Amino acid sequence: MYSERTTYTLCKTPADYKLCHDFFKAENSHPLRLKEGLEDREYVFEKIKAPTIRAMRDGKVVGVIATKKIEGEDHIANPCHVSYDLKNHVPVLIRLIDAYEDELRKLKVPHYKILMPSYKPSARRIFEQYKKSVLFNRSSDKRLNIYIVPVVS
Repeated sequence: MYSERTTYTLCKTPADYKLCHDFFKAENSHPLRLKEGLEDREYVFEKIKAPTIRAMRDGKVVGVIATKKIEGEDHIANPCHVSYDLKNHVPVLIRLIDAYEDELRKLKVPHYKILMPSYKPSARRIFEQYKKSVLFNRSSDKRLNIYIVPVVS
């Protein structure tokens, strides 16, 4: 199984964050992005902060869950993405989330918000059933669900 070759690492250096941005940029132009009905637009760099976790397999980034801190807001896990090229993204996504929550526990963060595609059944199942999250809001186009996720001790 490929997932046993996947490592989950906390980003610490500028080089770590660059790998994440390179991954997001490459995925932004992936053909499957257009099949999902997402607009074809140029990648826009947005600063991400700690904690950010990246999943690596065979020297290549295959997933990232990052933190975007917005003044006056809780921790926002965004972007969170697993490579379009993986046949089964769910195990990587779950392990990314678990590693992210491990870091939040160390910081004593009680909950976080995350944006996930509403059109992906796996994302809804993970957050609504497995993580016992609360659907907080939806994007204006209804394509993203925003969940409040408890960080269980």
